[in-house]
Amino acid sequence: RAPYLGRTEAEARTVSAALADYTGVPGFLLDGLPRARSHAVPGAPVADGGGRFPVVVFSPGLGGVRTQNTAWAEELASRGYVVAAVDHPYDSAAVVLSDGRTLRTRVTATGDRAEDRALAEEWTRTRAADLRTV
Repeated sequence: RAPYLGRTEAEARTVSAALADYTGVPGFLLDGLPRARSHAVPGAPVADGGGRFPVVVFSPGLGGVRTQNTAWAEELASRGYVVAAVDHPYDSAAVVLSDGRTLRTRVTATGDRAEDRALAEEWTRTRAADLRTV
């Protein structure tokens, strides 16, 4: 079964630590997450059927990561949907790139309502641009 928070246990540890840091949760509370497994099977073939499949794109925000709603993605996939989940560099708590580099979130709040709204609008535009590549 596939790891829950990343492609490897090392990636899952990185993401788990970043989530703890981002949310302010003590890291020890998330220590078990890197060992957690989902019901997904890595490299599983697409179901035969010759038809088209509906697609759902999961796009987390505010420090969220692509794997945070794995249970929903698995449920949808079990019902014939193709689920594409993305991480947003510098928005997700941590994105581990294929070359091993880690990009941590830069999402922050200023406490100024107007400035925070402008930042949120900018992040939304950036996320939308990210999704154009999916």
